[in-house]
Amino acid sequence: MEEWKNRNGYYPTEIYLQADGGCENANKYLLALLELLVTKKMARVIFYTRLPVGHTHEDIDAAFGTVWRCWFRFQACETFKMYQDGNY
Repeated sequence: MEEWKNRNGYYPTEIYLQADGGCENANKYLLALLELLVTKKMARVIFYTRLPVGHTHEDIDAAFGTVWRCWFRFQACETFKMYQDGNY
């Protein structure tokens, strides 16, 4: 969020967060953190959804597969910084 603010000069007004159905993704600590972000006006609203038990990752896997097939299959990108800078 700080990078977003540094780039754009303001915090995002809406945050969309989708988590896997595991208990580690829905606990009082995560919910408290999300509430803090809104209370401190770092976001106006947060949409938090959890995927149902037994869901598949087909949609996101398909997206990553397309990126890999078209680009990263032939390039080595070892860090997120390299990806951001285009140094791969």
